[in-house]
Amino acid sequence: FPVYSPMVEGVEIVRRGKVRRAKLYYLRDRRGKSARISENTGVRARKLNDEERDALNAEKARIEAEKVAAAEALAVEKAAQDAAEKKAAAEAEAAAKAAAEATPAE
Repeated sequence: FPVYSPMVEGVEIVRRGKVRRAKLYYLRDRRGKSARISENTGVRARKLNDEERDALNAEKARIEAEKVAAAEALAVEKAAQDAAEKKAAAEAEAAAKAAAEATPAE
């Protein structure tokens, strides 16, 4: 596999595991349980896997916090817009009443 090819932008390690083959092409056609690789349970590998898992969870938490903040900001903006619309409607109604009272009744 040409790892140093300019076409390859990066390699991401999803999991570390133990296999008894140098080439893993046979995994492409497999699905489910037959496609699983036994995860490496060595101390170093477990530490690396835990660090990656923690980093992934922290990233997910940050994204979720951003979503919540955006939703709250949207709710505040919508509430302010609704209040402005109600105020404008009340002013228009008051102006209509004042205009109705100002015209002499015939």
